[in-house]
Amino acid sequence: MSQNLKDISSKAESLPTGNISIAEYLTDKFLTNKTSFSTLEELLTALAIKSIDEWDSISKDELDKRIRENTSYNSFEDMLAEAIAYKLFN
Repeated sequence: MSQNLKDISSKAESLPTGNISIAEYLTDKFLTNKTSFSTLEELLTALAIKSIDEWDSISKDELDKRIRENTSYNSFEDMLAEAIAYKLFN
């Protein structure tokens, strides 16, 4: 197996399963490079979320709407998928 495939396989094994912490993937580095925000706190403020604890109380449809209105992503799932890939490969 080539080294690149080994690297990808190794990184794939570290992919999150189950519940994940958004703060682990929506890092300042990701947000600065992929959105108009510099920090998770700035993003949460723009999304009208006062704390990460409030995250669970927002419906998926409402969260996706807020993500579309404040970022270039179509949904939170799209944004998180890119954030996970960004963390794994950058």
